[in-house]
Amino acid sequence: MSVQRHMTIRYLCYGVLFGAMFPLLATALDIWLRRAPFGLSAVVLVQSTQPLHWMIDTAPFFLGLFAALAGLRQDQREQLTSALLAQQIALDRAMLQAEHATELARLNDDKERLYQQTLQQLDYLQLLQQERERDARTISALSTPIISVYDSMLVLPLIGTFQADRIIDLCGSALHAVEAQRAKIVILDCTGVDEVTPDAALELARLIDALALLGARTLITGVKPRFAQLLVMDINFHRIASAAPDLAAGIRLALKMLEQVTG
Repeated sequence: MSVQRHMTIRYLCYGVLFGAMFPLLATALDIWLRRAPFGLSAVVLVQSTQPLHWMIDTAPFFLGLFAALAGLRQDQREQLTSALLAQQIALDRAMLQAEHATELARLNDDKERLYQQTLQQLDYLQLLQQERERDARTISALSTPIISVYDSMLVLPLIGTFQADRIIDLCGSALHAVEAQRAKIVILDCTGVDEVTPDAALELARLIDALALLGARTLITGVKPRFAQLLVMDINFHRIASAAPDLAAGIRLALKMLEQVTG
């Protein structure tokens, strides 16, 4: 039995049972009116002698048929309702999937936008880093200038706080300047030095040794007490020509040294 036609079968059974009541009641009533005893012979008698019973006997068939048609319509309505419900569920699922797809597309757009923003920020940070490096090189160059005072004499004024990396940068510039100008005397003016680390003092000692290898004598001016304590631990003083309390005295002393060399 098809599950989708259960109402048709049910209504058919109800119609046949209800229709069967009419011939049974009509036969029983006719037997009672005839004052005949109830039995099979009485049933056959009233059915054979009264043609009206033949029409009444068709009641189960017609009522069952009409009831089956009503049940068929009920099954059709239920099938249509089930189909509509299935369509509604499918529509809801489709809408939910569409919402998920829309949300996923929005999230992808947000991700792409954030990615592009991140790339722009990275480019901007890289540009800032490049500008910072240029500024650092500019500041380093300004903080450790190399000044040509006279022929064969250079002045290197040291300013601020000195660490080993600043001395290493200064070393390359100083050696190139000595080679280019054939300098004989280099004045390291430490008047503007605020602080120097032990590593920087060691690198400064190496710079003095490197200048000596190029034939340039080093003269130190303006050394403060703390700086002097660090220098005596690292510098071989036979590499230093002399020392002076300030730059002016150092230049005068350097001029005398140049006169002795050239004289």
